[in-house]
Amino acid sequence: MTQPFDWFVIPFAIGFWSMMLLLVVKICRWWLGFSSVDKKMALSRIFSVHTLRALVEMVREGLLHRNIFRVSPRLGYMHMSLAMGWFLLIVVGKFQTLAFTGNHVNAVWLPIFFKSFYPGDVHFAGSVVYEFLMDAALLLVLSGVALAWYKRVAPSALGMRKSARHIWPDRVALTFLWFVFPVRLLSEGGTAAIHGGGSFLTGTVGAVLSPWADLLAAWQVDGALWWGYSIVLGGFFLMLPWSRYMHIPAELVLILFRHWGVSPQSLQPIELEACSRCGICIDGCAMLPVGNDGQAVYYVRDARYGYVTAAKAHDCLMCGSCESRCPVGLRLGSLRLEGRRKGASDWAVNPVESASVAVGANGGRVVYFPGCVGALTPAVTSAMRRLMQAAGVSFVEMDANNGMCCGRPLFLSGQADAARAQVAQNSQLLAASEAQVLVTSCPVCYKMFSQYYQLPITVMHHTQWLKQMVGDGRLQVSHSDAVMVYHDPCELGRGCGVYDEPRDVLSRMVTLQSSSDQRQASLCCGGSLGGYRMKDAGRQQIASHAVDRLVDARTQTLVTACPMCKKTLAAVSPVKVKDIAEVTLEHLVLLPFKKIPHQEKSLLVTKQELVGA
Repeated sequence: MTQPFDWFVIPFAIGFWSMMLLLVVKICRWWLGFSSVDKKMALSRIFSVHTLRALVEMVREGLLHRNIFRVSPRLGYMHMSLAMGWFLLIVVGKFQTLAFTGNHVNAVWLPIFFKSFYPGDVHFAGSVVYEFLMDAALLLVLSGVALAWYKRVAPSALGMRKSARHIWPDRVALTFLWFVFPVRLLSEGGTAAIHGGGSFLTGTVGAVLSPWADLLAAWQVDGALWWGYSIVLGGFFLMLPWSRYMHIPAELVLILFRHWGVSPQSLQPIELEACSRCGICIDGCAMLPVGNDGQAVYYVRDARYGYVTAAKAHDCLMCGSCESRCPVGLRLGSLRLEGRRKGASDWAVNPVESASVAVGANGGRVVYFPGCVGALTPAVTSAMRRLMQAAGVSFVEMDANNGMCCGRPLFLSGQADAARAQVAQNSQLLAASEAQVLVTSCPVCYKMFSQYYQLPITVMHHTQWLKQMVGDGRLQVSHSDAVMVYHDPCELGRGCGVYDEPRDVLSRMVTLQSSSDQRQASLCCGGSLGGYRMKDAGRQQIASHAVDRLVDARTQTLVTACPMCKKTLAAVSPVKVKDIAEVTLEHLVLLPFKKIPHQEKSLLVTKQELVGA
């Protein structure tokens, strides 16, 4: 069968083939940027179960948008209807064309403009079913377009506080996209009015327009509408590689390369393109109370187009809230750190020299490391010392003079080489301690020691240690009528996944309130080391916002598990702010006297001495 052609398909063809050419170029550039190890790994996994898993994820996230449904069902439906509806139009249209022509290879525009070339009641095997499915897919897409229009004026209706602001390439592409499917409906409806045919949607539009069928035919309105459809569709394809909608192919490629084992570092250029700028990360940004516009969506956008400034790279608390919300699973923190690394010379933080700390001739089974911020909240360090004594733990305190840093502030400022040097120096000190367990009260230190150091010992945050001691009966606690709410520190919760341990310990001692802003949705206190250039006024605004969300009329105490969080929240909180170690010490039940090994000495410690009464 001869392939039909009309001049109105030219705008579509130009846009489509331009897009395909640019996509091929981009994918080739990404591949060439991979290391030889990444290429070898990817090639070895092409014909494997990893590819099948990638295809499943493409359907689950690229079409159904399951992660966005978890944020908001209405928002998820909007994204799903646009993606799935358009996908069905392409697939069903392809099979419809195949069934009609009998050819497996047809002109690329034929499925798109099928009703223009073959108007009216065209009968072939399954024709009625195909027309129904095409109308159903079109209706699905149109419902998503209607919600997208509505979201621009009322984002709260779809579960968002704010929608992302777009730059001109996004606006142009978005305008084309908004009109693609309404114009298609009018094109098919106008053709149905003149020639008949159509299913429940396009046929109904045709029936409504049928009184003017002769006028429409005389003025060739149907032809003008098909020209309009070709122009808006071609315009969208032409803008796609330069706009936010590049995320559509980039996300699929990203999913595939992730499953093929390509390293995260090599995937960064693809991640910059895979951000849809959906704006979901904005609502969770801790910087919103201070009117900041450095949210991850804008940082990734600027990084993609190559005009990130040093200020924007550092204008972030690095709390991880955006990353935990991202439906694509972009490593937003790593992308920001890459920007900081490139501009580290402009925003340098002086390295902290490790102190020469003597940890004991023979060391101990446990090394306790309060961390730099331990000096800011001595009550936390004191409570942990007394709890370790009460549990009968042989321990040594590392860096009792507070001269040692874990290296994370250097890492967060982009000074990766200095951070690695700090890690190496500290590792030598820890090796000299001959300890089996390292316990730290600082979540920042815990994340660093557990994820960036290669230590042959167990690393625990003090909430994990407390749960173990209470669970084993080494520490016995009582239950009171106190009502408390727990604040998840960013680095401990989102950074390390420690959510249950502190709640398990607190629930044994007090009535623990729940909060909508907890676990992964926890609010940053504002004191994060990631935002080391932020002024105190801004930190207090962020802290006040967090306290207002956590504390209600019943709350007697706000509990956290981070010295920095305690210090920052206590400055603005109307109720007492305590660390979980302090709460545990207050609820500790002891025998009148107990023999405790500490610093290789035997001590007689009473409950009054431990609590400090």
